[in-house]
Amino acid sequence: MYEMVLDPKTVGETPIGTRIWEDSDFSTGNQEDDDETIRMQAYEEAQRRARKKIALDKWAEAEADRLAEVGRSEREAERQADLREAQLEAERKRAEKERAETIALQAARHSPAVTPAGRAVIPAPTAPPPTKRPSANVAMDDVRKKVAAQITKAVPAIAAAVSSKERSRREDGNNSG
Repeated sequence: MYEMVLDPKTVGETPIGTRIWEDSDFSTGNQEDDDETIRMQAYEEAQRRARKKIALDKWAEAEADRLAEVGRSEREAERQADLREAQLEAERKRAEKERAETIALQAARHSPAVTPAGRAVIPAPTAPPPTKRPSANVAMDDVRKKVAAQITKAVPAIAAAVSSKERSRREDGNNSG
């Protein structure tokens, strides 16, 4: 066994009269010791794998718990968003209903009525409900111009109402005298 050549190309590198192999290249221990060593190494490897599997299982369980919590949080956030959206929709519908009722009331106030004598009575138009006040950063000159424009626009209606009132006073005065 000491003279066996594995690679014929390297034979020329071996000096004459020396061995190709040394005693240390061959196993000198007891076969039972080698088997026991192999069994111990296999046992230690099995223990190492078992510890690794336990650690991996713990990590997987912790990760599953974390993902479950993330999912629960996302579902709760979605539920809260749906609830807010439903509340906003209910508020919008309530505001629309109030607006429709206000318009109906205003229309009822402006509809003519007939007296028992057969005369039509048309109620005087009422001013629309006051609108929101202008913001603080609006210039007062702009407000004055808007008010002046509204008054100018309303002057013909005011003049017609005044002349109608005077006419009816004159008629009432002529009919009584």
